[in-house]
Amino acid sequence: MAQVVTAEELESFSQEIGLTDEGAGKYPVSFVVIASMSDMHEHLQGMMRTLPPNAEVCILVNEEGDQYALSDIDEKTTGTMVIRSRKWTYPKGQFSFADARNLAHEMATHDWCFWMDCDERLPEFQHHGIREAALTFGGGIGGVMAGQASLSTANIIMGVDTEHMGDYMNIRQCRMYRRSTGAKWEGHCHEQIYNSIREAGYTVRASTITIVHNGYSISRETLLAKIRRNITLLCRTCHEFGEAHNLSGYYRACLHRELSSLKLMEPEQWQQGV
Repeated sequence: MAQVVTAEELESFSQEIGLTDEGAGKYPVSFVVIASMSDMHEHLQGMMRTLPPNAEVCILVNEEGDQYALSDIDEKTTGTMVIRSRKWTYPKGQFSFADARNLAHEMATHDWCFWMDCDERLPEFQHHGIREAALTFGGGIGGVMAGQASLSTANIIMGVDTEHMGDYMNIRQCRMYRRSTGAKWEGHCHEQIYNSIREAGYTVRASTITIVHNGYSISRETLLAKIRRNITLLCRTCHEFGEAHNLSGYYRACLHRELSSLKLMEPEQWQQGV
């Protein structure tokens, strides 16, 4: 005869794997987010619905303005989720993804941070693994790698493979890290924190955590705008880093890839030097 699981046993199991409320904002990882005003209106709410219900979420809202400004942190509790937010205004042409992510994780109250973008979703079954990593990884581990799964329609937009439906990709990224390592994001575009964690003397572990990303299934016009923005930011990064920086080769490769994409998408303008 099959044994019936009692309500008490189910509650105990739920507590053990971190599925029950530990108190508002008590999930042991702070989720850090950067968001433009359009991101706020179009994508943010959908992404936040996929986070652990008792998480702390730190949101940096960024907007172009006349001069640099950073507001005070506003904190509110919605249900069991604690939301900490502030607004960063940057002068025209001075946006930096690394600066934005560093400002975002400064709001966190937990040591472990997990970054998310507004056009991403976190599958619910990943909540337990993220929680366990934060609670069990020793002090020598400063970061955790995860996969970002996407469908990219870029090859169709670029006219490279018109008979194909796009490519599914899973990109490896350092998604989770300890603030106490002192690690900082680097690079105005395609920003990185892995290098900084390793330079501080910490190791980075692989994981099976996967985030669902929808940022590459976009229109041709939107993709072109992103590529042009990336090229501008990468040129700034390469110029500021110079040849001596240990990420200079990585950023030169990123710039070459973005320029190649632009050439594929606009061959006539490229030939004319536009």
